Amino acid sequence: MHEIAPGEVLASGVLPGSRGGTSAGLGLVLNWDSRDNTFAAQSGSFYQMTTLFYRSAFGSDFSYDDIQIDARQFFTIFSEHVIAVQGIGEFIDGSAPFQSYAKFGGQDLLRGYYDGRYRDKNSVSLQAEYRIPVWWRFGIVGFAGVAQVADQIGRFALNRFWFAGGVGLRFAWNPEERINLRLDYGAGSNASGVYITMTEAF
Repeated sequence: MHEIAPGEVLASGVLPGSRGGTSAGLGLVLNWDSRDNTFAAQSGSFYQMTTLFYRSAFGSDFSYDDIQIDARQFFTIFSEHVIAVQGIGEFIDGSAPFQSYAKFGGQDLLRGYYDGRYRDKNSVSLQAEYRIPVWWRFGIVGFAGVAQVADQIGRFALNRFWFAGGVGLRFAWNPEERINLRLDYGAGSNASGVYITMTEAF
């Protein structure tokens, strides 16, 4: 059960989604994928653009458009050392419920922040990893990233980015398919987190 703090924004009922509701829509996904492996790429690229349209005609209580862009590039430097870079943008126009707002944090995007602690109608994120094989099935990873959210695209600013970074340990659970067991520690300016899961963050 979720509790709402009295006197705050959600309690006022003004914020879309604060009183519940249904989001339903249709969309289109454009995809380009040249990665050599979908679980732990060492080369290639991945580009995806998703456009979603939520309307009452589809049974939605909210009317808004949601555009999401995900771009990834992978480079093998030497001896299976890999640099991975990912940029993400999400842009919402209309009256979207706050539960669907763009956000960052969690085990995959800007590790070190709680997933959804910072959210708004628009977000931009950039993160990178350096993946190093060490011995047998073990490897280590260093990662860092920046992100921010804003209610309007014009309010993005260089001095409003949140920073995070950390280190991780990898164990090749299935070397043939490059499926790794992942242990990461990430820290931001006012938060930190430990993440244990399968496969890479991106």
